[in-house]
Amino acid sequence: MTGKGMLIMTALVRISYSHITYPPMSINPWKLLLISLALAVWFDVLFYKSFDLGLNVFLFELAILVVLFGLAHQRMGPVKSAEWIVASFALMFSFTFAIWTSSIGLTLSGMGLLTANILLILLLFKEEIEHRHPLQYVHRTLVRCGDSIRGLSILSKCRIPHMTDKSHAVVRGLVVALPLLVIFALLFVGSDLILQRYSAETLQQIARFFSAGDLTEHALIIFSVTLVTLGVLAALFFHDIRPRTNKTCEQRFHTESLVVLIGLNVVFLAFIIFQSYYLFGGQAAWNLIDGISYSAYAVHGFNELAVVAGLVLLLLLTLRFFHGERAGTHVKWLEISFIGMSVLLLISAWMRMSLYVGHYGYTPARLFGFWFFLTVACVLFVFAVNIFRSEQQGRFIKRALVIVGSTALVFTMMAPDAMTVKWNIARAERLNEPMDVYPLFNRLSPEAYPRMQYVIREHNFTAENTEGWNDVGVATYLVERWNEARCVRVDEHGDRSRGTGKGKLYYRDRVTWKNWNFARTKMPACTL
Repeated sequence: MTGKGMLIMTALVRISYSHITYPPMSINPWKLLLISLALAVWFDVLFYKSFDLGLNVFLFELAILVVLFGLAHQRMGPVKSAEWIVASFALMFSFTFAIWTSSIGLTLSGMGLLTANILLILLLFKEEIEHRHPLQYVHRTLVRCGDSIRGLSILSKCRIPHMTDKSHAVVRGLVVALPLLVIFALLFVGSDLILQRYSAETLQQIARFFSAGDLTEHALIIFSVTLVTLGVLAALFFHDIRPRTNKTCEQRFHTESLVVLIGLNVVFLAFIIFQSYYLFGGQAAWNLIDGISYSAYAVHGFNELAVVAGLVLLLLLTLRFFHGERAGTHVKWLEISFIGMSVLLLISAWMRMSLYVGHYGYTPARLFGFWFFLTVACVLFVFAVNIFRSEQQGRFIKRALVIVGSTALVFTMMAPDAMTVKWNIARAERLNEPMDVYPLFNRLSPEAYPRMQYVIREHNFTAENTEGWNDVGVATYLVERWNEARCVRVDEHGDRSRGTGKGKLYYRDRVTWKNWNFARTKMPACTL
């Protein structure tokens, strides 16, 4: 064939396969599909009937980050520092599931893990994450969810072109090699008794994992996760990304903001003056009031004050979103004054919580209250500095996310369930007062039980030896809670029960590498 004929044939081939050309610098759709399928299978292996969260959360998050960073480096170049920081927070949040077990702490970690992954995906979409209002994050997330749904159109691009001679040779080699590999593997297994035992156990586990009754569930999980992952990966690494800058409102409404801030400052100041008389006036102030005790006043209202403190942040962010960062001097000082009075309300709520704890003892929820007050106070302080310097509001929101994420990690790492037991025992011994065991130690997670065991071992409490404690008996209750945690039963579907039905297994004995958790390893297996 002449050179001119070769050029014509080449042009015809290119035209005939023009339907499978891809956008510039995009990653092959087959590669994205196989990666999504692999992540879905990995998710199914880690979480299907794992009975609890543990190391599996960290392992799956690690796989997600490896995939995202690998594909991002291939298409977009080196990963930026902001993306590394957000990924580090995501890894730390996921790792807490393998160490601690506090329900409140892990709830914070779960929220932090979700937020970190959303921020990371927004960064990979080349979004500006220094938004001036928190609701803008919600809007941009919903927009990118729409892009991910449209990204599923990548399935129409997954068509098989002509294979090269080398690809044909690889396929022929696999066809020849697979039967030979199976034959030699069976011969090796038959020649070694130990290998036979391990092989039989492995085959039994695989058969149980893919039993007929579970096959449909496996298929649904893998199919659903594959679609979600493929949509995100296609939107990020196949289609062209359209970076969108933040649209800002026209910065006005200074007079309206001034009126709102004056009214709020007056109301807050009046409330602070009113309640300060009773919080700091001592017993003389209470002698003038009938029907309300000091303890009743202390334990009521700190939840409402916590909500008020949270609303202050949202309100000020909204006002500054409309009137702009460089507002007049009067608006600026009214905002700082509003923050200062909010801090005084936090101090009031802290005092109420302290009085509550002094009267009733510690619980993880009450420790969470102290954490909340401290975190909001730190965020308000940073906000006041931001207002005083007339800095961009987006910078403050970014700093606030770092502060909240860091303090959430610290709270989980403090093991609030174990700390509750420790501080309640120390408080009862220091005050030499009876301790109401049930409400203080009820529904604590495994991280608290080594502390309970230490108390029982060191003090040798028994049902008869309860001097200085209440009539329930701290030893009896601690032992019951200890055995309850170790000996909760689960059925074949992982549902927990306290019955002794046939075929049920102990929950503690179902701990595997997937749901491994350091706190749970400190508990001995059930011996009942």
